[in-house]
Amino acid sequence: MNLLLAWTLLTSPGLADSLWSLNARGEFETVLQIARARNLKETPDRDLWLAVAFAYRNLDSLDQARHLYEAILEANPQDTDALLGLALVLSWQDRLDSAIQTYRKALELQPGNLEALLGLARTCGWASRWACAQEALERARRLNPESPEVEELAGDLALWQDRLKEAAQAYRRAFLLDSTRIRAGLQWARSLEWQGKYRLALRAYRRVLQVDPNNPEALKGVASCRDHLALQARLTWKSVWEDDNGTQGRYHAPILELHGPDLPFWQWSLKTTWLLNRRDTLQNRLVQWIPGIVILPQGPVTLRAAYAWSPAPTARNWWLGASARLRRLHLGLAWRNELLEPVREIQARTLRAEARLQWGRWDLKTFGEWGTVPADTNRSRVLELDARVFLIHRRHTRLALGYTYGTMGYDHWSALYYSPEAIRRHSLGLSVFHTFSWGYAYAEGSGSVWTAKDTPGVQTFAAEIGFGRFFASLSYFATTENYHTWTLETGIRWPLRRPG
Repeated sequence: MNLLLAWTLLTSPGLADSLWSLNARGEFETVLQIARARNLKETPDRDLWLAVAFAYRNLDSLDQARHLYEAILEANPQDTDALLGLALVLSWQDRLDSAIQTYRKALELQPGNLEALLGLARTCGWASRWACAQEALERARRLNPESPEVEELAGDLALWQDRLKEAAQAYRRAFLLDSTRIRAGLQWARSLEWQGKYRLALRAYRRVLQVDPNNPEALKGVASCRDHLALQARLTWKSVWEDDNGTQGRYHAPILELHGPDLPFWQWSLKTTWLLNRRDTLQNRLVQWIPGIVILPQGPVTLRAAYAWSPAPTARNWWLGASARLRRLHLGLAWRNELLEPVREIQARTLRAEARLQWGRWDLKTFGEWGTVPADTNRSRVLELDARVFLIHRRHTRLALGYTYGTMGYDHWSALYYSPEAIRRHSLGLSVFHTFSWGYAYAEGSGSVWTAKDTPGVQTFAAEIGFGRFFASLSYFATTENYHTWTLETGIRWPLRRPG
């Protein structure tokens, strides 16, 4: 800014209006230069301080902005603009309780202030206070039922609670009300993509490109959806290292998979696995053909069926299931017939019923299994109740504490029969950005295998990373029984045929 313009602004009686004009053009540094030249500490002008606080806020100088807002409120505790600015700064500083109280003070002065209602709903959502967030959102919606800003925030709140269907609907309404809200359009498409509705997501991404033809996120989304709708090939190299009480072993397995398009009513895959021992000689070969069918994927009820066949050893496994989702309650029922132990040729038939309720910070699950194992003339009876509470449930970071109580029957991994005694497990898990997870479980109780020993604990770790078509994952499993396993998977995927 030249000296003449600076002097004109400094001596202008409408200095506050000039600063707001500079703020509107994004010239925040210029606003601060004028403020320093004018020495605003000696000029207690409310409008000037608000303009300078706005500039500090947008330059991430949050402490300076907060001090100015607090100075204005010392002179006039009922200044609504200062209260709203202070609440926003406090929420950005992760002082959520103070921000919520400040928004409520502003609403006491102006109950119909839309900015205060939206700020309160957003901050309550960040603090996982879903009832408070929903109440503020509904008040804002009643004030302005056609507001795209309200609908976009409704999508954010639903997304933070993993309610993808509701999120997609809200983002769609926001984008249709105002097509210039590119973020709402992108979130609409992403919510559909995360639900596996790739054709609908592809259309949504293309709607965004009609408004912003060069948007990089929309272009990337179009490519991703076309990949999912294409015939896909995936080549993976899997390496496993085991240490069981000092006895070490390892094996490697190249895996080739072909996946059909994710169509609404039909999905199929072909998977071939070669198991190699430490001398890299061909030890075993498994070929699996796994077709599946999905009925009514868009509705509240979903039916699924799958069939797998392996020639070495010969096995025919099939699975049929149905699930229903009623808002926060998920119900499922499945029947399966599978080969549990190839050497002894133990075939099991199992009926499984499950229910899951997600409410706020709580995640409650229960399931029961009843089945038969003809080779051992044993019956499997498993009843289990699992409860988790999220100590941290904010955006991409989650920390959960869990407790499980139930009885164990036939073990599908080792083909050993557990006596149906009570088993108690405690668990702690952390996940960040869906790419890193860590968990610890501690079990105690009585049974015929390791559960009768010295109450072993289980620790797990997993991390995933991807670059374009390349991917890699690393996982770790360990128990207090001196058993450790590391598993590394790396690979590449590519489309063989894409839709137009």
